[in-house]
Amino acid sequence: MTPAEITGGGHTQLRKGEQVALGDLLHMSLMCSDNVATRVLARESGLSGEEFVARMNRKAVELGLTGSRFVEFTGLDERNVSSASDIARLLHAAAHEPLIQEITTTKSYEFSTERRAHAIHNTNRLLYGRYDVLGGKTGFILEAGYCFATWIRSQGRDLIAVVLGAPTNATRFADAVRLIQKSTTTAVDGSGT
Repeated sequence: MTPAEITGGGHTQLRKGEQVALGDLLHMSLMCSDNVATRVLARESGLSGEEFVARMNRKAVELGLTGSRFVEFTGLDERNVSSASDIARLLHAAAHEPLIQEITTTKSYEFSTERRAHAIHNTNRLLYGRYDVLGGKTGFILEAGYCFATWIRSQGRDLIAVVLGAPTNATRFADAVRLIQKSTTTAVDGSGT
């Protein structure tokens, strides 16, 4: 970890000079939105920051994400934009990658470095409830509010719920549960598609 990666990265367990395996950084990035871990992963990709973002935007085009544009790779810049439908499409594509699906559905993860032991916990509260979660990710910046995307299997159906701009951490999960319940109720009574 370098001072530049730590500065402005938000909450992190990582410390300057600490050496962490890439797989552990990926867990930190996907499970608890550790932006310092994300910065190191981008650096270790061998691409410049600009090329990394350019690849993100090319992938968005490949996936048909017409309402998405990225200007940096952590999600901390309010100029990164997307729509709920694009986020659902992105989650669907990402969760089809076995490693990403495994990490985003892991409740807790522990690893050690030469300095100390780390324990991280997934910020997706639906993992701790009754749902069969197939993938998901939380996010927050002041400009966007509390955001959440999750893919669950309920009553034999796969559902993706996306909540953008919730006023609190708890609200984003409550809103997602309401969306899921409404969708499963609609499917059961046959009144919707």
